[in-house]
Amino acid sequence: MATSLAGKPLVEASWALLKRDPSMVVLLVVGGLASSLAFALVALPTYLIVGLPVDGRGDPLGLVVYAVAVFASTLVSTFFLGAVVDAAMQRADGGDPTFGTAMAAAWERRSQLIAWAAMAAAVAVALRLLQRFGLAGAIVRLLAGVSWAVATAFAIPVIMAEGTMPLETVKRSAHVLTSRFGSNARAGLRFGVVVILVWLGLFALGMVGLYGIYDGSTHRNGAMLAIGGLLLVAAVLGGFIASAVVSALGAYLRTVLYRYATGLPTPGIDPWVLPPLLPETPGGPGGPGGPGGLGGVGGPGGLPPAAPDGLAPSAPAPSPFLWPAAPTQGTAPSAYVEQPAPAPPATYVAPAPPSPAAGPGQPSSYPPGRQVFLPESPA
Repeated sequence: MATSLAGKPLVEASWALLKRDPSMVVLLVVGGLASSLAFALVALPTYLIVGLPVDGRGDPLGLVVYAVAVFASTLVSTFFLGAVVDAAMQRADGGDPTFGTAMAAAWERRSQLIAWAAMAAAVAVALRLLQRFGLAGAIVRLLAGVSWAVATAFAIPVIMAEGTMPLETVKRSAHVLTSRFGSNARAGLRFGVVVILVWLGLFALGMVGLYGIYDGSTHRNGAMLAIGGLLLVAAVLGGFIASAVVSALGAYLRTVLYRYATGLPTPGIDPWVLPPLLPETPGGPGGPGGPGGLGGVGGPGGLPPAAPDGLAPSAPAPSPFLWPAAPTQGTAPSAYVEQPAPAPPATYVAPAPPSPAAGPGQPSSYPPGRQVFLPESPA
């Protein structure tokens, strides 16, 4: 069962960080409008002049135009999202990000962001083409889309922090997610009922606006037509703002998780709201080639632990090997060196007690060579 990395406490903590940088929400509102405009500038002329449906389902020419429009839209949104991610990095490092510093950081990574936008657009077009294959294509599209979203959960933070190109970005993002949080983890956000109600309210507002436009145009009522148009514009702008807030919050949250998983500091986030980490396996403690792992020091199949300086190892050193002596002529060779049997220890003989007649200064009756002289008494 998949486990979410973004529980409610972590979302609230990320929201507290985002509130310190409200300009990033404005940045993504501009980015969302610019992304939609980029798609329209490519797709609408083709549709209005040539009459081709630019939805990825038509003939090859329409598919090419659709792919170019998706790339233009993805490039703009990726550029602005990279700026917001760098702003989150600056905030975590103790800086004070601004609109200008965030955009400048994204411009420094323009080559990587352009390459990533091209790859993401190609994947989006390929997933769109799967709709042509009916139910089987829809199932494959769903599974492939989920796998892509999981593998690229930390793609933008990886690009902005490490400057990787697309293929390495996918590998690095997937490795950070699976090796530190587990293969069943998902980096989706858990939004509460408030966000759902906001989306439902905007949808209802847009429907009321459409009805006002329809009713005003049918009955030639200018006031109703104007009110309907204003409500529709408010719903669209509200949708852009809500989408920008969600995107900015997701960018800050994924940046926090990326920094936490890679050992970077996450100031402003209480440790108890962060998900548990798995121990690093490749090249790290407990992994292959690392201390305590396979092939590592102290692990099975690895080197024995070294003794501290100045201390001898606990196991005794092995005795040196002795080659057997060369056999003499006429005797059979022996593979072992015969040592003479040690002599038995001498038997202890207790000394005889002294004679009672022996006086001070006189020799006692000890055996010769073992006489003991007693001291003379003072006069």
